[in-house]
Amino acid sequence: MSRSYSATGLILKSAPLGEADRLLTILSPEVGLFNAAAPGARKANSALGGRCQLFSVNQFFLGQGRSLARILQAEPLGAYPGLSASVGKLAGGQYLAQAALALALKEQPQGELYGLLREHLTRIEGAGADSDLYGLLAQALFHLLALGGVAPQIYRCCLTDDPITPDFVTLRWQTGFCFEQGGLAPLSFLGQDPRRSRQQRRLGPQDLFLLQQLPGARLPDLSQAPRPVAPRHWMRVERLLRDYAQYHLGQTFRAATLLDNLVDLEF
Repeated sequence: MSRSYSATGLILKSAPLGEADRLLTILSPEVGLFNAAAPGARKANSALGGRCQLFSVNQFFLGQGRSLARILQAEPLGAYPGLSASVGKLAGGQYLAQAALALALKEQPQGELYGLLREHLTRIEGAGADSDLYGLLAQALFHLLALGGVAPQIYRCCLTDDPITPDFVTLRWQTGFCFEQGGLAPLSFLGQDPRRSRQQRRLGPQDLFLLQQLPGARLPDLSQAPRPVAPRHWMRVERLLRDYAQYHLGQTFRAATLLDNLVDLEF
């Protein structure tokens, strides 16, 4: 890479650096994930200050130092002001940013990840109540995992390859879900070993039904679903995918815990 270059970028993380600078973690469709210093960005009269906010999108002009790029100029291209409308939306956006950080590659084009993340941030920005975020977050996380090649198998058994569909007729019908195996598994496979119990789940028909809606481009209208869908149902599905993602990516999405503390739903 040349000593100076330009890159489009979405700011995913910001932290103080030195006395007045900021250290930014930026996702770029052209160059992937990179860190850059924003000189003087914490000063009151800094031209960079307002352009270094979380989720700001800029055309960055950078100079490459020995170990860290330095932002020479930033031309604003967009932002997500609606994420600041509620603490819940902001936490949801940070949650997706943390997931993207776990998946992004450095010094490699990340156009698909960049576009996907921006699309889902727009959906989070336009959500209604904070309790409505869980369905959007569940789908966003599934799409991110699919792009990263680690999405769970939600249509067939991971062990037998038999199709599994939700059974709303059989009383107390359930199927298994195993993180280690990568998705759906027979109930008989779920062992009693407490060391593995945190990586296993029992899913009811409503859980599986909602899981199988996630691969689509957008969530469908579920007004005619076999059973009424409430925010707490989406919360169960999102929590399942969150735990699965944290297991496979080796990361903890701390912003999701903040969201849970804000939204009072019976799990």
